[in-house]
Order: sequence, then C-alpha cells, then structure tokens
Amino acid sequence: MTRTVLVAGHWDDGPGYPRTELLLAALPRAGFRAEECRVPAPARGTSKVGLVKQPWRWPGYWLATRATRARLVAGLRARLREGGVDAVLVPYPGHLSVRWVRSVWRGPLVLDLFLSAHTTAIGDRTLFAPASIPARLLARIDRRACEAADLVLLDTPEHAALVAAATGLPHRRFDWVPIGDAGPSSVTPVVPPGPGEPLRTLFFGTGVPLHGLPTWIDALARTTGVTLELYGGDEDSRRRAHELLGARVTVGPRFAPMGELRAAIERAHLVLGIAGTSAKAQAVVPFKVAHALAHGRPLVTADTPAIRRWLEPERDAFLVPAGDAPSIGVALQSIAASPARLVVMGEAARAAWQTAFSPAAIEARLGTVLGRALGGEPTSLRPVSARAEFAGADA
Repeated sequence: MTRTVLVAGHWDDGPGYPRTELLLAALPRAGFRAEECRVPAPARGTSKVGLVKQPWRWPGYWLATRATRARLVAGLRARLREGGVDAVLVPYPGHLSVRWVRSVWRGPLVLDLFLSAHTTAIGDRTLFAPASIPARLLARIDRRACEAADLVLLDTPEHAALVAAATGLPHRRFDWVPIGDAGPSSVTPVVPPGPGEPLRTLFFGTGVPLHGLPTWIDALARTTGVTLELYGGDEDSRRRAHELLGARVTVGPRFAPMGELRAAIERAHLVLGIAGTSAKAQAVVPFKVAHALAHGRPLVTADTPAIRRWLEPERDAFLVPAGDAPSIGVALQSIAASPARLVVMGEAARAAWQTAFSPAAIEARLGTVLGRALGGEPTSLRPVSARAEFAGADA
C-alpha cells in the first residue's frame, strides 16, 4: 500500500532554493504519495537574512506569523479530517511551522531543519555574541523546533551530529538527507588549458563566511596564469578581487539566472568550493559542490570531514586546508602546471555526483529516513518535554 506524506509549511522555491523541490520530486520515486499543504511565508528568500540581522524586527515578524499559522492550521485540519495521511514532512524553513503542525498532528512528524539558526547566525556568520540575548533566542528556537519533531533532517551525518550537540537532544532524533542537484542529462568534458592559456577558475555563491571568498581571493593573488570568474559575493570581496587580481578577474552579477550560472560552470576548468573555518563549514556540503560535480567539473574545496565522507582526495576533488590562503595558492599553481589531470578529475566528479548527490541518491536516502519515521525504527512520536530524557541522551 502506498503511504501518503503530507508536506506542510511555508517554503521558498525557484532558483537558489532547490532543497524542498528535490525532496518533493524524490517522494514519489521513493514509493510515497506526496501531497502539499502550503501557505505564503511572512518573509521570503534573502529577506530572511536581513531579518535575522535586525532583532528589533523580530517581535513584528512574530506578530506577522500569527496569520500564517492560522492559515496553515486551518488547512491541515481540513486535510486531516479526510484521513489517509501517514506522516507529515515540514520543509525548511520550518523552525516555527513544525510546532504549528504538531499542535494538530500527533502522528509521525519529520522536520527538514536543513540548518540551525543559532549555528548559522552565531557560529558561522558571527552576527551576535554567543552570550547575547539574540543568540539565546535563536538557540531556543532551534531546540523547540527539534523537540516538536520525531525526526530532524540535516544534509550530512556531521551536520546532524553538530545540531544534536548544540540542542542537547538525543542523536537518535536526527538523521540526514544529502543536498543535491538535478544535474544535466549529459555534460561537456573538460578541455584543459593549452600552452600559454590561463587556468579558468569559477566562484559562485553569496559569499557567506563558510564559502571563504576572501581566502580564495588571497590565494589567487599568489598565483600566476590563473583567472577567476566571480558570481555573487559581498561588495567588499568583489572590490578586493578587483584590487588584487586586476585583469585576471571577471565579475558577474551578484544574483545570476540559473542558465547563466550553468554556462559559467561549463566554461570553467576548475570550480572553487568552500574555504571557511567554522564548525558549520566542517560539517556541511554546500549546494555549490553538488552543482560542480553534477556538471562534471573539477572541484577544489576545503578538506573537511563532511567532504571526505563523499570525495576521495586527488581522485574526486582537490582538497585544501580551510582558511589557508598560502597553501591554497600553492595547490592552485600546481593544478595550473599539470592541467591534463583535469580531464580525469572531471569524469570522477560526475561519478561522485551520481553516487552521492543525484536525484537517485536523494530518493534512496529519503526512503530510508521516512521508513524510520513510519516505524522502521522506534521513535517517540510525540514532542519531547521532560528534561529527564535529555540526561540520558546518547552521544
């Protein structure tokens, strides 16, 4: 019998927000009937980042969510009266909506947390001091969201362990489904630079700290015969790239259409991944890594536990020390001096995407974790409230 998963909440979609779209596509392939109960979000896209930076706006946002909550709860009640729902999946951002869902649904509840508000704002972006009131509020939001769900999903086992430790909740409550990329049906093989031609590198992304864009720029400034095509980044980094690299940098728009970005990936000899040094940077595999691998493009990225789980150094990707511009510069110069290996590396990249970050990989993993939520392994099937349970949390 096909089981029904109701996807409920408010989520972003479109270019730059592939997570929920990939999960929705994976559900039927994993053997589930997917239904949606979606309401408009009180804040969308990049506006959420500005909101987090301005805690004086948080009370107003909380008031705005009351209407969102009322619409979601009404829609859920109407659908649940019809019966036939086996589990509810709350997509990112579900930090608040998972609690609204729990108020009317007592069955298996899965939260795709995707990222911790506290770890991102405090540990990675250092927006507030760790002991500040905003930091404590964000930690409370994370914990209450994870308490409401029976199963909490992140993108890697390392990220799941990081959030479990930060919230103080049992590790068995957390699991993971990889990020991914639908990927082109076929890729253009890498054509390495010929004699006298530069090694073309590509950076794309918002430039958040885990990306380590300043480190990449400093590393490139130490090389010769290596160029950079830059999409995204903050204004300071874009200006610094011009100052240090001069004619060796081409700066594109901060937000490019997906078609333009895919064309840039195809032009590149080498894609720059992440170089950040935060705990989150050590624990995640960003979308940009999956994008590069899906296009069969060689990747250079920080050597982290999360990356090493999927990518073999010098086979699937070039791994470099996080935050170490001199060492990264040496590595880039070495790649430029031996460009022939880019061909084999590109082929390995595409194979690694197929294994770890393709729709098939997401489908397989999602089927496993939903099977757990629906009874494959015992779960609480209720919100956790007793502090006594935390004392025996497994490590």
